[in-house]
Amino acid sequence: MERVWKNKPKDYSKKYYEKNKETYLREAPSRRRWTKYRMTEKQYKDLIKSQGNKCAICQNEFSNKRPNDPCVDHDHTTGKVRGILCRRCNVAFGMFRNSPFILKQAFDYSMKG
Repeated sequence: MERVWKNKPKDYSKKYYEKNKETYLREAPSRRRWTKYRMTEKQYKDLIKSQGNKCAICQNEFSNKRPNDPCVDHDHTTGKVRGILCRRCNVAFGMFRNSPFILKQAFDYSMKG
């Protein structure tokens, strides 16, 4: 016999979202950081503050707009958070697969000029 749901969980989520859209969207980044890194909003803000509100690599000041919005950088093997990077540096670092060897090769290549 097939079970009939009175209130499907998906329907509830959709109704909740529609009713609380502004709050839901405002709190989404905090929920994502907690789910992915187990990082509270306070820990996130403290880490940004400890870096002087600047990217750990390029030292550009963070803003709320791309490409200078802050991104949590982490080791993909251990999951450990390393710091906060601007979006450009975070993407670039990811493109080099977090490999010191590849980064050094890229640096050496750039110096051939």
